[in-house]
Parts: sequence; C-alpha cells; structure tokens
Amino acid sequence: MNPTPAKCLAPARHALGWVLACALAACGAGDSLPPLDVPPPARCPPVDVYLADLNAAIDAGVTAGLATVIRERFPEDTRRDFVDSVMRLLTAFEPGAISALAPAPDAPPAEPSQLQPTLARVVRLLVEPAPRDDVYGLTRGVLGTCDGGPLLVLAADLVGDTAFVDALVRLLTSPTLVDTLKGLSFEQENGRDALRYLVRNVFVAATQPTFSIETITGLLGLLVDLDQAPYDQLVRGFEVVLDGEGLEVTRDFMTCLLRVDVDLTTGAFVYDLLTSDVFRTLTGALGNAPSDMEAPQPLLRVLSQALAFIGTDARTRRGLAEALIVLMRPDNAAPALSGAAALLESGALSGVLDLVLDLVTGACRR
Repeated sequence: MNPTPAKCLAPARHALGWVLACALAACGAGDSLPPLDVPPPARCPPVDVYLADLNAAIDAGVTAGLATVIRERFPEDTRRDFVDSVMRLLTAFEPGAISALAPAPDAPPAEPSQLQPTLARVVRLLVEPAPRDDVYGLTRGVLGTCDGGPLLVLAADLVGDTAFVDALVRLLTSPTLVDTLKGLSFEQENGRDALRYLVRNVFVAATQPTFSIETITGLLGLLVDLDQAPYDQLVRGFEVVLDGEGLEVTRDFMTCLLRVDVDLTTGAFVYDLLTSDVFRTLTGALGNAPSDMEAPQPLLRVLSQALAFIGTDARTRRGLAEALIVLMRPDNAAPALSGAAALLESGALSGVLDLVLDLVTGACRR
C-alpha cells in the first residue's frame, strides 16, 4: 500500500533540508553528497539515481561560484537562519498541496519542462552582459528598509486568483507588448526612460490622498485595453484584493520604494525584463496556446501558500531577507547568480524535485 501524503511529508522535509544543507555547506567541485537518512519508497531507485545530475553538476564545478559565496562570505548565523526559514516554510503547505504537483500515474510522458531554462535566463539578465549593480542595490535597500510582509499576503491572494494569473500571463506574452513598451512616450522621454518616469509617478501618487486602484490600473491601461477580455480580469483582481486595507498596504510599500529607488531602477529593470529575449521566447512558446488556457493550479496553490506564509511569519521572512541581502552585495551577486543560473541550465534540480515528490506520494518518477 502506498504511503499517504501526510505520512510521507516529514521524510520529504528531511530530504529537502538535506539538499539545502549540502548547498549551504558549499559543496564544491569534486565533493560528494552526504548519504540521505530517509530513503525513497522501497520500490523506487536509490537516491543516487535521483541525484546523479546534481552530483555531476557539482563535480563539473557548475555550482562553484555560488558555493564559494555561501561557504566563504556568509556569516554562520545567516546560514543557520536561512536554513531555519526554509524548514519553517516547508511546514506551510496544506496536506496534498505538494503531492498535487506530481503527474497522475496514468498520465502520458510530459514534454521536458522549460521552467529551469527560463528561470536561468531570467537570472542571467542580472549578470549579463554586465552585473546589474543598480538592481542589486535596490534589492538590498528594499529588503533592509521596506516591510514586505503585508504585500506578500496580497500577492498570495492574487496568485490564488487563476483568472487574474491567466490574464497576466496573456499580457506578459502578448506579441505586441514589446512594441507597445518601445513606443511609450512620457515627459518627453521614450521607451525605457518613459517607463522609468511612469513608474516613478505611480510611486509619487502613492504618497497622495487621491491614490486609488485606478492609479495602478492606469499604468496597465497604457499597455492593453482593460475593457477587453481577458485583461478585464486584471482590473477585477485588483478590485477584489486592493480593498481599503489592501490599498493602504500597497500605498505604504510604494511610498517606501519611492524613498529607496532614487535611481528609478524599478521601471528600468521591468522594461529590460519585458523586452528581453526571455519574454520573447516565452511568447513564442505560449503564442499558440488556446485562448482558454488555464493556469497550472497545483503550482499556483503551492506558490500562494508559500507567499502567504512568508508574509505572515516574521521569523521566516527575516531569515530569507538577511540571506538575500548578503547574496546581493556587489562582490557576491555576480558569482552567486552566475552559479545559480548554471545550475538551472544544467537541469540538475529535476532529480531533486522528483525525489521530493516520490517521498510525498510514494510513486516513482525514475
């Protein structure tokens, strides 16, 4: 009889914690992974089979930059608090949320996921063609200055709204988005600089008593017709989530961003990201999708629960923020992010995910 998700959940936490412990101990090229104390279900392959790609990536030095930063430049208490935060996060998921990510036993073989390569390309934007020191500095400033907890709770609600997410995906993958962004004109500036000043003005508006939901949706209205489906769902989603209290939370965070983002980095990076090859590739992949494409609900459910927990648990949020602040220091960010991108490009994390899912479901993906 297969183990139930509830019985397998604790071993899954041990497994993921073990993988994180290895990473945070900075396994370098030539290092071997320590033995796992909780094996996968008896009929599944040995752990080494699941982690073969990860071992190969470590042996090849793929993770060297990331490992060096974590091993040599992270204070011990920062590593400890980060691991504690991740382990606390693993307690946040409702029974069945993780196991729902696994494909059904009778499902046909899936096409290779593009998630890791796409994430790798997003990370590469922060280091190539040159390190984005402006983004690193803004990230440190926001994490060290702004209280993002309440905003993460709002984000969890939006992520849990599949109609909103579907509309957002449609917007981000619209074949006309790049041309619209490049054609923006504001305050005698065009394209990238126009978006920088537009975003700045939204932040400034947040300091005024007249700030409203329309201030936010007005910016989106420059990109798409919000009266037309599916983009009307963006307005509906904001109206549901940004009620009186939600609007105040958004106002407070934007006001903090205005103080921190003195170089108008937010709008510049959003422009660079949305006009990059990453989103053009995503557009090509989803461009032929049916108009009624549904969001991957199990994944959204996990993401929503994670955001809500981080937003409400100050201890977890603090441990993650402290680690990211160290990671985003100018001398740390480029090697660490390059190592993370290389790890994603190798696809080595697929085996780790399979291992965790098998521990939770009692099934085998290897």
